[in-house]
Amino acid sequence: MKLSNFLFAFFLIFSLNANAQKGKSRAEKEQYKINLKYFNEIFGNKDKDFDIMKSPEQWIKEPVVILCQKIHISFSKKPNKKDNATKGVVRKRILIQDKAALEDFSEFYYQEALAFGIQHIKPDGTTHDIDMQSAVKVETEVPRFYSSSYSSEEYYKIAVPNLEVGDILDYFKVFTQDYASNIELINPVSQVYPTNYQEIIFDVKAWSFFYNSFNGAPEFKMEKLKNSKGKETGVKRFILRDKNREAMKDERWSYTYLAEPTYKIMAIPPKGGIGNKRINKETINNSFNVKSVFNAVINNGENIVKESSIFTLLKASLKKAGIKKMVPQQKVDLIYHGLRKEFISQNARYYNNTNVLSLESDYSNYVMMRNDIFTALFIKTLEKHKINAHAVVIIPRYYGGVDDVVTEDEMEFGVYVPLTKKYYWTVDNYRSSIDPFAKTYGAQGYMFNEKDQSFKPITIPESKPEENISATEMEISINEEDNSLIVIGGKQYTGDYKDYFSPLLLYQTVFIKEDWYYMSSEKGKAEFDKEDAKKGKEQTKKSKGNKRVRAYREKLKKRAEELSERKQEILKDWLSGNFELEELNSFTVTSFGRFPEKNTLEAAFEFSSKGYLKKAGPNLIFEAGKLITGQVELTEKEINERKGAIDLSYARIIKNEISVILPEGYTAQGIEALNYNVDNPYAAFISEASQDGNTLLISTSKIYKKQHIEKENWKGMVDMLEAAYDFSQKKIILKK
Repeated sequence: MKLSNFLFAFFLIFSLNANAQKGKSRAEKEQYKINLKYFNEIFGNKDKDFDIMKSPEQWIKEPVVILCQKIHISFSKKPNKKDNATKGVVRKRILIQDKAALEDFSEFYYQEALAFGIQHIKPDGTTHDIDMQSAVKVETEVPRFYSSSYSSEEYYKIAVPNLEVGDILDYFKVFTQDYASNIELINPVSQVYPTNYQEIIFDVKAWSFFYNSFNGAPEFKMEKLKNSKGKETGVKRFILRDKNREAMKDERWSYTYLAEPTYKIMAIPPKGGIGNKRINKETINNSFNVKSVFNAVINNGENIVKESSIFTLLKASLKKAGIKKMVPQQKVDLIYHGLRKEFISQNARYYNNTNVLSLESDYSNYVMMRNDIFTALFIKTLEKHKINAHAVVIIPRYYGGVDDVVTEDEMEFGVYVPLTKKYYWTVDNYRSSIDPFAKTYGAQGYMFNEKDQSFKPITIPESKPEENISATEMEISINEEDNSLIVIGGKQYTGDYKDYFSPLLLYQTVFIKEDWYYMSSEKGKAEFDKEDAKKGKEQTKKSKGNKRVRAYREKLKKRAEELSERKQEILKDWLSGNFELEELNSFTVTSFGRFPEKNTLEAAFEFSSKGYLKKAGPNLIFEAGKLITGQVELTEKEINERKGAIDLSYARIIKNEISVILPEGYTAQGIEALNYNVDNPYAAFISEASQDGNTLLISTSKIYKKQHIEKENWKGMVDMLEAAYDFSQKKIILKK
């Protein structure tokens, strides 16, 4: 070993320790020493793989090269506690090779850890320890390179002074995390930057452990660890060793786990965790039996029903709704939405008045029932009403197929009802019974047949464009005094567009009354309103004679106002990201889209803008193309160097219907430039523009026809995207 590298290892042990001790209590200092010692036992001065100082020849033009990185995680039982825990160490050594990268690393981000340290190394081997005492907590999103699925979500940043091209940053962290159930990881082997050498190590003792590698990632090798006397410790070590790994391919519309070399692991702790109910003894295996886990979920259905108060509440709710008099199709929808009503009511905390939010907790943007619980409760309730149903399990396409499963999180459970010929997926606070679920499109899985206890392979059909529509209508008038636009319009979303936009448009919306109405007769609705009004009066009466209650109600009122203001801010920010927004005059959700009878999410808005018109003598230059909002601008590299297949979440249609009322005496010139017709088997962009009297009419339709497109057919997508972007840049003249 060279002298400079030896000195580096020596200082890594001691000087980092010295910096980290400032401002800590004696107990904290002692604990830090223990964690630092643990780091040095794993990846410290004994590890010669980190001695490397130069980039391999093939990457000398890369902005950054990861010279060496190692991740070590040990699965263990916490002493004297019921919880299970992991203890881990990560160490990385990176080389900065151009000026652009200096900006990315002069402020270094890191996760909160038991021990953390950075050494700044110059090309001649001179080292400088970064003083971590000046680090500050980060509230914003961290750059992609620094994000990690391991340990804490708390991030900090620290300045790295005098960082120059050719310098090395060598840093580490020690962390621990408690687990009550399974530990599941799915990660690409490739990184944002090319990696010279890396190791991913898992130490396992008395845990069930599943693992596998995909898409060309190296296989894990298993070793049995021995103590200093040569005896086996019972710990099995799994090591993935990888050399000369190119940087991750960063392509638009690409599924990382299908395109990149990837590893998956699942560790199930002894005597604990949901998985332990399904696997009764220690298992070490690089395959995962989907059928056996699926079967265990089905068999556990009776226990779920017995333990769930929702089942009892739902039974009474359905009876009150008059389910016996309904036809089977109506029963299915009622059971689905009744299940949602009881689940949401149980999982949202309210004050006595059912339509007022509590102070203790905001109403969640997204509440979803665990899919195995949904499957059990939905099937059992359907059976009670003599409707046949089958449990299903699918694997979302972005994870691969059924043969690629390693973790339980990859599995989505649902229900197939032969009567309706439909699949039903777990309830949340937005989806209706007839809505699709983007995760399931094109997914492989199994359907369970209770009669012969068999598993039938299934593939869910891919999405169709007409199932998922985003439609915008706008009527625009022009104010000649300041060349501003007044825009009155509406948005309509169906299918998975609705699923995507509901958390935004329905932020802080309470659904209790709507759900009760759906499950009630006219008499039941009247009873609900009467009871709700009665509670309101009781609270008002209480507050008059009770300062404590009155103060609480004032806090509730203030809280409601704060949430309303916050919602308007969120909506304004969203619209500003789409339009040249000057002032948002109004925004109203006109349809929640939560039931089959009214299944479209709809909103109406009005805003003013000064961003589309410019004066040119007596005429106006109108940037009409910008009205369809921002479009994808492909780079030459993206167009010509596509490396992988195109995978969309779902096929879809985006429509715009725009009418612009021109001021008296104006005509639109050059509108023929707004007419496009690009249409192929994979995508389409079609637009038409015309003038009818003093009204300019513009309609556009952008269609993603396929969910999956092989890279050989990328040109079809490119032609559509280029046309849509070209349209968005078009300007016309409003001539006086």
